[in-house]
Amino acid sequence: MHEAPAQETAWVVAAYGTPVSDRMWHLTATGATPAPMLKELLDHLADGDG
Repeated sequence: MHEAPAQETAWVVAAYGTPVSDRMWHLTATGATPAPMLKELLDHLADGDG
């Protein structure tokens, strides 16, 4: 992510309906995001019902 300070890690997740469609949603998390919150989010996305 271009806006993150040098000492922080940042992730950007985006979803598109097709490779050429408009973005359906996006999520941004920094290195300061609590690990349990990220784990819950990733578990939810991985279960296929997200």
